Amino acid sequence: MRITPELDMKSLSRKVELLKLKLKLNSQTTGEVINGNGESSSYETATNINKNKSKETGFELEFNRVDQLWDSAIYDPSECDRYLFSIRRAFDCEGKYKMTRVDIKSKLLKEALADVMGGIKGVGLSEENPAIDPNVLFLYLEDLRMFLNRLESTMNTGNEATRIETKNDDKIKHVKVLLNYLDEDYAEIKQTLYPMQLSGHITFDLLWTLYKPDTTACTTTYGAINEP
Repeated sequence: MRITPELDMKSLSRKVELLKLKLKLNSQTTGEVINGNGESSSYETATNINKNKSKETGFELEFNRVDQLWDSAIYDPSECDRYLFSIRRAFDCEGKYKMTRVDIKSKLLKEALADVMGGIKGVGLSEENPAIDPNVLFLYLEDLRMFLNRLESTMNTGNEATRIETKNDDKIKHVKVLLNYLDEDYAEIKQTLYPMQLSGHITFDLLWTLYKPDTTACTTTYGAINEP
């Protein structure tokens, strides 16, 4: 097929725009990973509470941030496997933001989430590496904090730790990293939401924070206050 100058300029213009977007998003980029179907992602490691490796699991006690962009290049995704979880922002072929997902890599963290969230629909905790909407994780922020407190209270204060206690010690560290991420990224929402909850009010844009998955909500029919 012959490429006309007009088509060639359009293609060049699109590549330039994608390059600008990648440079903007990846000012702290340390590498790239592939996510299939020609989609590549630039990634950066987020600052976290501890950069040591978990004794039992081999994970680094931190998470990373990934920007998933369309690209013809192919990259090795294994670089992200050493993190407990990845914060993945997805963009379409035109460079427009689509969604954010938290890709869980740690089995201990997946166990903790299953204990806290149960078998709710649409989350997929039975998958090897669940991809969860961060807003859903935020809904369970305080539940995760209570779970962490319960887990910490079961730890032996003696010198010799059992195998279960060693596993729980790693699980505690993994949950703390997740809590650190949620507290940091949702700090502004918490600052607005918590005072409103105390006063019994809510804004429409924060209405989602009142309902966990599988919650049944009832209201009156618009224009007919006496009808459900």
